[in-house]
Amino acid sequence: VVLAVAVLAPALRADPTLPSVFGDHAVLQRDQPIAVWGRADPGERITVRLAKRSASTVAGEDGRWRVELPAYGAGGPHVLTVKGRSTIRLDDVLVGEVWIASGQSNMAWPVKAARDAKAEIAASDHPRIRLFTVPRRTALELQHDVPDVRWHACSPETTGAFSAVAYYFGRALHRELDVPIGLVHTSWGGTPAEAWTPEATIRSDATLSVLIDRWKKRMETAQAKNGKDLSRHHHRPGNLWRGMVAPLVGLSVRGVIWYQGESNAG
Repeated sequence: VVLAVAVLAPALRADPTLPSVFGDHAVLQRDQPIAVWGRADPGERITVRLAKRSASTVAGEDGRWRVELPAYGAGGPHVLTVKGRSTIRLDDVLVGEVWIASGQSNMAWPVKAARDAKAEIAASDHPRIRLFTVPRRTALELQHDVPDVRWHACSPETTGAFSAVAYYFGRALHRELDVPIGLVHTSWGGTPAEAWTPEATIRSDATLSVLIDRWKKRMETAQAKNGKDLSRHHHRPGNLWRGMVAPLVGLSVRGVIWYQGESNAG
């Protein structure tokens, strides 16, 4: 007689995670509720704590969770923790003004290529200004994170490659308001505004929807003529929204600065 014994291994479980826009040295928006979100095991209870306040929720069937912390005044540094099966700890988190900077080449232009760059970079030691740059990428589906990106304190070591317009804007705010400033830079030179716009929004507008039709014809022509696939092109309507803006949706911010988007104006 042969006895077969089946050993049922426990289902794989994952520790809670946060998108990279929440990290050490991050800046969170002051004076309005602060949204924090991430992934965990379905049904896992998550508690997010910042300073002495906290909020809890349970991850949904898809593993996604979101909480909303109450409004805070400017200040820090604070510790932000996310507790589930394990605990994530984020250090040196400030609360201040958060701005998203986007557009095409004039926004992408770095400090190191600006006027008086050497002197400007040498004088850019502003530890309460924090910088976050979204890498250039297109996407055919909505992205929920920008992997392998970190917040950096503004310093001569980090300022040179950052958007000059965003940096000077943030520096002016910092001087005027005397609060921490968080700058989220997401731009790509030579791009049209429709690439940064949700495709559904373009389709819903009778005037704009022609842009979708034009791109469909352009892709079909390129495919027939030389077999070239333009589906991931950085000019295609919605592609930069899905890859470089969608991961930021939900982030509590003061506002957005935008520079250009008319590379196809002719």
